[in-house]
Amino acid sequence: MARAVFDGVVHAASPTTSRCSWKGKANYWPVVVLSVAGIIAAVDQFTKAGALLILSDGPQTFGPFRFVIVRNPGGPFGIATGASLFWTLITLSIVLAAIAGVIGGSLYLPAPSGAAIALGAVIGGGIGNLVDRLVRESGVGRGAVIDWIEIDFYSRVFNLADVALRAGGLVLVVVLLTQPTRGSTAAGSATCQSGFPSRRRSTIRDDS
Repeated sequence: MARAVFDGVVHAASPTTSRCSWKGKANYWPVVVLSVAGIIAAVDQFTKAGALLILSDGPQTFGPFRFVIVRNPGGPFGIATGASLFWTLITLSIVLAAIAGVIGGSLYLPAPSGAAIALGAVIGGGIGNLVDRLVRESGVGRGAVIDWIEIDFYSRVFNLADVALRAGGLVLVVVLLTQPTRGSTAAGSATCQSGFPSRRRSTIRDDS
């Protein structure tokens, strides 16, 4: 067994001490993110299809909720409704960059699993609205996003993809503001690689 001597004190390192929990998380990070994204996008499209079918005869109201079909060819909050192709290209670029970042590892955050779920929700919401822009009226790349949910205290009509985008984005902001600093993360990485805490005047010897 390998042993380390720190300032004259002998410390033993077992194989398990050479691993950090966040390194394990890095292995399943893309799977969690992309799985959540796929589920969110699928649920969003399913509910939009249901809304188009059920609300074809007109809006319906249930308590504070009003369900009505609104087609938005523009950006968030109906911005630039005449630039649908522009918004399609922007959405497509962001979604592809995010997926590439997750798969390539550049979007990995050494944070709890909630960050992976939140990022997946953001990507899934983007995919959900992107599908509308690609396949809905008025043609490929010029389609309108289907909004169908309205609440008494909120003036905008929205969909579940919008909810996922905003909720996931909020969680990610909290994670980014509260995650360890770059220096502390680097120190933890050094400990993972060696299996021993970082100290001066250390030597490694093998007693096996």
